[in-house]
Amino acid sequence: MLNLWGLRFNKVLFYLFISCIFIPLNNYSQDKQITFERITIDDGLSQGSISSILQDHKGFMWFGTKDGLNRYDGYNFTIFKNSPFDSTSLSSNYVECMALDKKGTLWIGTSDGLNKYDENIESFKQFRINLKNITPRLEGNRINAILANPQNYDGVLWLGTAYGLVKFDIEREIFSLYEIEVVSNKNYISTVIMDDDGIIWFTTNEEGIIKFDPVTEKYTQIKVKTDKPVIISENHIIRIYKRRNGKIIGSSPTGIFEVDPKTNIRKPFPINIGNYPPSILSGVFQFFEDNEGKIYLGTYVGLLVFDE
Repeated sequence: MLNLWGLRFNKVLFYLFISCIFIPLNNYSQDKQITFERITIDDGLSQGSISSILQDHKGFMWFGTKDGLNRYDGYNFTIFKNSPFDSTSLSSNYVECMALDKKGTLWIGTSDGLNKYDENIESFKQFRINLKNITPRLEGNRINAILANPQNYDGVLWLGTAYGLVKFDIEREIFSLYEIEVVSNKNYISTVIMDDDGIIWFTTNEEGIIKFDPVTEKYTQIKVKTDKPVIISENHIIRIYKRRNGKIIGSSPTGIFEVDPKTNIRKPFPINIGNYPPSILSGVFQFFEDNEGKIYLGTYVGLLVFDE
């Protein structure tokens, strides 16, 4: 069953996503009303639009915004920003994404490069993408997504960029572009995840979902035949997310779908939206699944909770 908190403003929605982290999601039921705590710039947050959320091994919550990286201990914020003449500061204030590797190292992707956080001295090491035979573009150092192997430490980060899928060798500090012929230069990769078999999945603007085997370097494309314009097409993938059952759930302008990693069959995800219009699921940009299997959807009209 689907429940909607009718929020009408994007920033308020982001605040709700912050609040979800601090309440016991597994206590949700039809008979209980969830109380949200609103955390704003008045509480110390550097900026209101939250692009990424992460909890580290010490329990700190990290929030990426359009104006700085925020660390929250439950009471106070510590804000990290770029200082133009300090190479150990954050490379850009516009934080796009974050990831923790299995060693507990925090990696931050920004609009201008990759950053490695040193928790001992609270400083950053900056990395700029440098690829041979690639003409730099305006978006050249924008990191849209970071994947660190969730199963074990392998010394590699996979990055979603304006160029395509980029591999970063952590020890050698070398970037490598993986050219996949079905992905054109126009395709931004906005999400990168790994399934239970170690296969990398990433999203594109036009070419659907790509599955990439980092061992064999072979790819599989999951694309729907359609005559619709790209911007409203089933192949314009907004977000994908790996559920606890191993299946992949995702969103496009046409709604929510599910993919079985074993068969690659894509089908609409069965959500009973009741009296709400189907368009309510056309702009899902964030997923979260709690310990009881309830799925939280972040949309442009509110926070949706789906209980199977």
